[in-house]
Amino acid sequence: MTQALNPRTNDVVLEVGTGTGSGYQAAVLAGLVKRGLTRTRSSW
Repeated sequence: MTQALNPRTNDVVLEVGTGTGSGYQAAVLAGLVKRGLTRTRSSW
């Protein structure tokens, strides 16, 4: 998935999750781009 996105060092990325993952994808992207943001949806 990261390769298909083709992230560049000056990109800003927003990763939206559902609260079921480990945050691995967000961590990978944060290491490759200028700024990585993540939001998780949780059920109330």
